[in-house]
Amino acid sequence: MPGEPRHLHALSAEDPIWRLWSELPAPWKGPVIGDGIEDWKRITENGDRRIDLRGLPDPMPAELAWMAHWQALDGTRSAVLGTNQLANILRRAIREKHPFPASIRAMDAEAALALQRWFYATRWGRLPPHGSIARLRVIFRFSRLALMARCTDGAWWQLDEWHPRCDPRIPLAEHEPQAHYGCSPSTISHRWLREAVKWYLGTQLEAGVLRWSTVSQERMRCFTRFGRWLETFTDPLDVLGDPAHAVELAAAFRRWDADPANRLLRRSEQRFANRPVHPRMINDDLRAVAELFAFVAANPAEARQILGPYPWSRVTDAHAAGWFRQVSRIPHQRELNDEHYVDDHALAQIPAALPLLGLGRDERLTFTRGDGQEVTARGFDDPQAMRMILLQILTGRRSSEVRTCRFDCLSPAPTGRPMPPRARRSPASTMPRARSISRRTPSSSTRKSSRSSKSNGSGSASTSPTSPRGVCSFSGPGTVRAISPTRPAATTGCSASSAKS
Repeated sequence: MPGEPRHLHALSAEDPIWRLWSELPAPWKGPVIGDGIEDWKRITENGDRRIDLRGLPDPMPAELAWMAHWQALDGTRSAVLGTNQLANILRRAIREKHPFPASIRAMDAEAALALQRWFYATRWGRLPPHGSIARLRVIFRFSRLALMARCTDGAWWQLDEWHPRCDPRIPLAEHEPQAHYGCSPSTISHRWLREAVKWYLGTQLEAGVLRWSTVSQERMRCFTRFGRWLETFTDPLDVLGDPAHAVELAAAFRRWDADPANRLLRRSEQRFANRPVHPRMINDDLRAVAELFAFVAANPAEARQILGPYPWSRVTDAHAAGWFRQVSRIPHQRELNDEHYVDDHALAQIPAALPLLGLGRDERLTFTRGDGQEVTARGFDDPQAMRMILLQILTGRRSSEVRTCRFDCLSPAPTGRPMPPRARRSPASTMPRARSISRRTPSSSTRKSSRSSKSNGSGSASTSPTSPRGVCSFSGPGTVRAISPTRPAATTGCSASSAKS
């Protein structure tokens, strides 16, 4: 292979990157990557162009080679242009003795973009174009996170960036609906709080108390808001002070958290700036902080070993009780109004239009709109969406529950026999049942259209003529709910809006 000879490194070296480099296939070890790799044009994004890593100091060639190989295994194309551009920037920095980090792991995206701006300013006297910036950012996203995860000997939760796609050590439930989303403990500004949150959430996730969807989409945001509130303090450690003031501090956080402007974490959330905050959302933030305090107080020996004696050694059960006391009790009230309920006519349109979702894009379907006009529309070629909405109509479950159910989850209900045990149980099974959309019994045409769409598109719904009252059983996550043809089929507002859209 042309280029400089490969360097040999002992497997017992301290840097784990050489262990990863030794496990690479021979054509991927560089310093010029591309020759001898099968389907190279399909793997890369730039045809037959090669990755040139010559002249870079160790361990950067090994890191970039492993990242390019991981991109190919991940299913994305290896970033040839971005890698070569970064190599050119580093080679020029070496010639001109411009300082840069010693490894890719020590170089974050901001440091790489600063080097790129210096490169364009000294060579062409201008700022880098948007396309070059985007190519460089690709390298420092998923592939660098995967490299950081593989080179970390400690627990996965000790990292500041969590992503199941990049770190297979993160425990996931079967059919996890949010497995393609990550979260960043680095958004918590205070280090002492960030380390405690990582230990607490990582332990809860590994123990099965919490699921990844709850950790990444709810709890991490709760602690991020709590950290932003602590920034308003002269001394943020006052929150761990005298437990007699815990109730007062929790009440102050509750008032701060009730302001919609204080809850915004991204620019895209500006549309919620003027909307009132539901009390349940405030309760979630208060409960997350209280459970963190209770967890640390219940494990003092482990907390001292992992977090150190300061400042968490001052936390007691009284702190957790003071924060739990601010969690308000919200009575469950049925909201019987037209805003949350759909009449029989609209409910009949939902299953009637379901085949439109499953039809191919070259097929057409004629149906009647709400104003009585007949229209012809092309299919959306999405049979999976059709099945999910049908399951919501038949079972009254939420969309998150439908996404985690097994394939062919509708079957004839057994008579006098218990349901077979399941290996996993969704946390949603403890939630209250979904409310009925219509208070009136649907017409026979509604039931016929529902059965018609069920038999045409889903392939996973069946009724038992021998079972009492034609019951359908649902064996997804959560408890079984029976749907009788003599009662209105329960659905949710999500299914109604999805079908209308």
